[in-house]
Amino acid sequence: MFSQLENNHRVFQSAYKVYYSSETVLLQVHSDILQSLDKKQSIILGFLDLSAVFDTVSIDILLSTQFVKLNESSSSTHNLKTGIPQGSVLGPVLYLLYTAFIADIIKCYNFNYHIYADETRLYISFEAVHNPDSVKSHTENCISDIYRWMILHGLKLNQDKTIFSLIHSKFHPHPPLDHIQVGNDLIPFSTSATNLGVIFDETLSFEECEEHLQVITLSPQKYLQDPQIPTKELCGSPYPVLCHL
Repeated sequence: MFSQLENNHRVFQSAYKVYYSSETVLLQVHSDILQSLDKKQSIILGFLDLSAVFDTVSIDILLSTQFVKLNESSSSTHNLKTGIPQGSVLGPVLYLLYTAFIADIIKCYNFNYHIYADETRLYISFEAVHNPDSVKSHTENCISDIYRWMILHGLKLNQDKTIFSLIHSKFHPHPPLDHIQVGNDLIPFSTSATNLGVIFDETLSFEECEEHLQVITLSPQKYLQDPQIPTKELCGSPYPVLCHL
């Protein structure tokens, strides 16, 4: 099972694998985008969000049973009607195998991609001066195929939380694109998107990320340095860990 997972995702799935982590995703995506910017290219970056993915997997496609074992004792086996075993070490792996075909669709459209658990990032670079509308249509066709595959396999793409960002060099004009169509919805390009806690803005400047880090760093400092703030208020603040310093 694990060898099959490796064959399907290779290095582009960073969850549930030895020596891979969220850091792998961030470094890979960031490096790929920087290389494209160095070539004076723009990038469409998409973050696909799935709804209740672990609960909606079709058992007609992925046969699955579940039982609980404690030491030498085991419960009776139960057939699952939908979803995958919760709390099982195999649960996430079964999900990845079930959704492996999404990666095949993405590769057919020559997108770069990186998956972390149930979060999929896909991105494509293009010359902004060479018919960007064709890249937009190409992206929409890829998303449309993923959307149809999910419907056929009992999964749902959450358009409300799916985000697209148009990244470009701050030294070049913004490509004349404003949205991506997903199903019947028009999703406007976001000026920034959060990738596993790191804010990717449209010029990859990380200015928003730096401002966010400053707020997180300076706010607790303010509480510690202001003697007028009573301990009770400090303990009820968003920084209760400070009470234990």
